This record gives sequence, C-alpha cells and structure tokens, in this order.
Amino acid sequence: MRIEDEALFDLFRGPGACDVCGAVVRRREPHHIIHRGRARLDLRWNILGVCAFPEGNNCHYRIHAATMTIEGQRLTREDLFVLVSLREGVAIDDIEPVLWCLARLPRGCRPWEFDRETAGLTPVQREWVVRFMERPGRAR
Repeated sequence: MRIEDEALFDLFRGPGACDVCGAVVRRREPHHIIHRGRARLDLRWNILGVCAFPEGNNCHYRIHAATMTIEGQRLTREDLFVLVSLREGVAIDDIEPVLWCLARLPRGCRPWEFDRETAGLTPVQREWVVRFMERPGRAR
C-alpha cells in the first residue's frame, strides 16, 4: 500500500529542529523510517524531520549510512520509533506493527487480505490501521 501526503511531507521540510539531534537548521529533510523497496507511507508515525548537509550534524546521511550514534551507541530503527513515540504521544508497541502491516497490505485490499494481514495485531493496532487506510485521497 502507498499512502502519499505531500502536505504532511512538507511539515518535515524546511526550517526547524532536527528530530534526532535537536539542531535548529534552515533546511530539514523528511526521513522515512520504513523505506527501501517498501510502499511509501507518508504518515507522522513513519517520518522524521532530520538535518542534512551542510547544516546541523548531517543526521539524514548518517542514518542511511548506519553511522549515526548517540552516546556511543549506533542508532537503530527501534530508536527512531522511540523518537516518534515521544513526539506523537503514541505507545511504542503500536507503531512498528501498524506500519509494517500497512506496508504489506496490497493496493485496494480485499476484506480477506485485510483480515490476514491484521490477524496478529491487537484491537488497538487494528483500529490504527483502519484509521490510516480511511484517510480520504491518500491510500493508493
């Protein structure tokens, strides 16, 4: 499934504080936590606004290159989900399963496909999937 939202994407561009290092920069870049070969999921749960070269700490490149560290520890995908959880006020345990479920759902999924892909989710997680899918004009 693809969920595209350029207006939301734009919120993570431009000036502001980097969601990873906190540096205030004139230009941030949106970073999808779940990316590469997966469906595009433009959702607040899946995007961080991160600093890029030449300003800040170049977090965007360092995340992709797997060289981003905090206090000597390499930053993992789970760490990025923690940042989203804190920013959005959502339980960390709900974010990753919901996003992976949305990424697996086929375009125009049928009820039996939805049931199969959401079978392992909690009722709260399943409700989040439904909410994200029902956003008008977004899911493709």
